[in-house]
Amino acid sequence: MSPRANFEPMACTVTDGWAMGLAKVVCAMASILLGIAQGAGEIGRSLPGQPEAEEILERALDRTTARFEGGAELLYKSVLLNVSEILDSDGEVLKTKTERSLRYALGGEMYEELVQRDGAPLDPEEVRAEARKKVAFVRAARKRAEQGITRDPRERRAVFDRSLMSRYQVAMIGTETMRGNACWVLAFEPRAGRLPSEKAMDKAFNRSDGTLWIRKDDHQLVRIEFALRKPLRYAWGLVATMRKATGEIDFTKVAADLWLPERFQIELELRILAGLRTVRVRVRNRWVDYERISAPAESASAAIPNVRP
Repeated sequence: MSPRANFEPMACTVTDGWAMGLAKVVCAMASILLGIAQGAGEIGRSLPGQPEAEEILERALDRTTARFEGGAELLYKSVLLNVSEILDSDGEVLKTKTERSLRYALGGEMYEELVQRDGAPLDPEEVRAEARKKVAFVRAARKRAEQGITRDPRERRAVFDRSLMSRYQVAMIGTETMRGNACWVLAFEPRAGRLPSEKAMDKAFNRSDGTLWIRKDDHQLVRIEFALRKPLRYAWGLVATMRKATGEIDFTKVAADLWLPERFQIELELRILAGLRTVRVRVRNRWVDYERISAPAESASAAIPNVRP
């Protein structure tokens, strides 16, 4: 999961560019989680007669771990459609930007190649910039291959795994049919006490809670909703304060035993320039046209093409 965003009307280009970068960091939250369900029960308690919430979560985590360790995602290519919208204080759209990217395995890792912006093909300079980005990606993959380093895809993005979920306590709050799937519904919130704080996104995760929809049949994660419950300050609030962030992710079945992201949306509100300005943005991603490739992804050393800027 690279979501892109930009802010506010045309009046402040520098600020808009800075806010875009901050939004990208926030959106990294999103290859995962979280937004608390209405009517959630007390966290830490499960419903009578239902499986324990911790047991359901463990089985869902087992499935996710198997997907990453087995490299199943590398066997599929797709198209990523991104819409980034600037909103006014009433939630009305002031400005929209769109991007279309091809997502595929390159050198044993997933790569996103931008091919269209605002409905039009890239101009010559943008094409050169994308080519340079691809060259850098390929070179880095080749270097890791030469050093015998296998890069875990979870290093590059926030992922629904044990490292993430260990900071939360969960509770069963009900059952529900979600997009035709009979699901258990689990609520989660940060545990009391000291929480992980080594990574850049830990502060955001430690302030978030949310809801998981997990299929009863096979413990597959179907949806995650999330919400930031406490403001998050950057540089003591002098640079920016993230006041709100809510979002959701839906997963779709692409093979008999494989589900991958289908839809992602996040909406956030920032106070920037020491609180002098408020910006709101909504980012929406859709993954379409999943297609299994004809052969498994090769190793980086064998598969890296000759790419020139």
